[in-house]
This record gives sequence, structure tokens and C-alpha cells, in this order.
Amino acid sequence: MQDDEIYKYMPYRKEFFENFLLRISQKTALNDPFEIEPSLDWWADLCLQTKNDRFGNTRQEIRGYLKEHENTSGWRHLGTSLFKEEGVVSFTKNKKNILMWAHYADSHKGMLVTFDSSHDFFHTTFTNQSKLSVGKLRKVTYRTKRLHTLEDDMSSPFFHKSKSWKYEDEYRLLLGFGVSNIGLVEKRILEKNKKALEKNKKTLENDPELEKLEYEDYNKSLKKITSRLHNQMAESPNIMFMITVPKEVIKAVYFGIDMKEDEKIEIKKIIEKNDALKHIKLYNSYVDDNNYKIKYTPMRNDTNL
Repeated sequence: MQDDEIYKYMPYRKEFFENFLLRISQKTALNDPFEIEPSLDWWADLCLQTKNDRFGNTRQEIRGYLKEHENTSGWRHLGTSLFKEEGVVSFTKNKKNILMWAHYADSHKGMLVTFDSSHDFFHTTFTNQSKLSVGKLRKVTYRTKRLHTLEDDMSSPFFHKSKSWKYEDEYRLLLGFGVSNIGLVEKRILEKNKKALEKNKKTLENDPELEKLEYEDYNKSLKKITSRLHNQMAESPNIMFMITVPKEVIKAVYFGIDMKEDEKIEIKKIIEKNDALKHIKLYNSYVDDNNYKIKYTPMRNDTNL
């Protein structure tokens, strides 16, 4: 592993080498209920440091106010839009993690993509100058207790997780949804949402906001959002805010142990046909004969692998 490399596990996606899109994941689309949820003490500290006495004048009073509201209530976040206008693109420093291959790369049937973390793409402030980490790659800190004070800046809750996740060795790029290049929705979600609304059924797909948007076909499984997205839409986990990665940032691709051979060939051909991608190195994965380890070997140059 090189210091200027970071990695992303993903399912088989030949389209990535054609559109170069990565998702900016909103809080509601992440798989940990503790994500971006600092403690009540953190919110109290925020009020005290910003001299906002609307919810009380002491830590105890502010905590008492927050406790009166359910976890799903917007007032648990003091009715603010904090943490709703930015999302994260997740990467890792660990390229041989068996669990992550299983969890994020379709049970080893997907791939691992290497990126050049020294590129300006990972070190540019896109938005909100008051949030020091927006637009800058930053390592996630793992801890046993949730955040209780503001610490270094307002964006800290995006970069703190339980020690249970330490194996991921995660790095995050925090971006505002306004810098996304395109918004996408799965067609099956739109179909389920329409049926749920017609039957007035409360389901995960019941999202009235989706019906207010306009779409056009993007590919076989996705619709592109053509109407302007507003801030409230960022709270819907069904909307995928995507950002384009510069082609030169991609350094290598590692194919999963169980990826189909024809899928490897397909990606290889796409890369070979694009002069801007010919610098990308390709690797196959295999199981170590004696240990619980994954090893990589460069792919042969012949088209048939």
C-alpha cells in the first residue's frame, strides 16, 4: 500500500469506467444508525458555544429539552439543517480486507478501485468555508463514546464512528450535495413508490417528494432527475447524488475472486479502448494457500485473460 493511494470496494460496475460517477451518500443512506449523530451533550455544547439560549441556558436545560423529543424528531437536531446539506464519499486504506470484499463488493464478485489521494480532487474546498473539512479527504476516528463537545470544527460528527467499524480503516470526502453532477433514482424504487402512494401504504418506498420530480431515462435500471433538486430532497435515501471523478485519479482495478470472467473482459476492453484510461493497472485476486489472506497478481495483457 502506498501513502498516496486509497481504495473503494464496489459491486461489478462496468458503467463506472464510462461515467466515472461515485455517490455522495446522505446520512439516511448510510448503514449505521449512529452515523452523524453526536450526543445530546454535543448539541448542548453547540448551543453554549454559539450563545444560543433558545433551548436553555445550561447544559442540563438543553439536554432536558432535547430528551422531550423522539429520536426521529427534527428537534433532536434543534430544528436545524445541520448535517442535511452534505454527504460523504467513502474510501479505505485497506485493500485486502476479507469482510469488506464480502460486504461492499458483492461477496467477492465485485471489484476494488484504487485512487490517487494526492490529486486536487481530494483536497479542494467546494463549499461552506465554515466547515473546515468540506472538500478535503479525512480519516475517520473510531471511539467508544459519541462526541460530547464541538472539538475541532462543526463537521467532526461526519468523521467519528464506533470502534466496531475500525476494521474498515475508512477515509471520507465530505461534499455538499450542490456539487453533485447528476441525481439518479432506481426505476424499481419509483415503481414501488407509485404503488405505495396509490394504496396509501406506509413503506420504505413511500416518498411523496419523488413524485414531484421530473425524470428521463439514464440506463436500463436508473432514471436521471431533470428537475432542480432542493435541500429537502437530500433527506431521501432513494436519491443518489453523484459526482464525477477525474479519469486520471483512477490508478488500478482489482477484480474479486468470484467475479465472472466475461465481466473482467468487459471492463478490460472498456479501459483499453479509452486512451485516457490506459494508465490503469488491472489485477486478479486469489486465495492464499496457507493463510486467511487475499493476494493479487497483475492481469495478463491478452484479451482472453
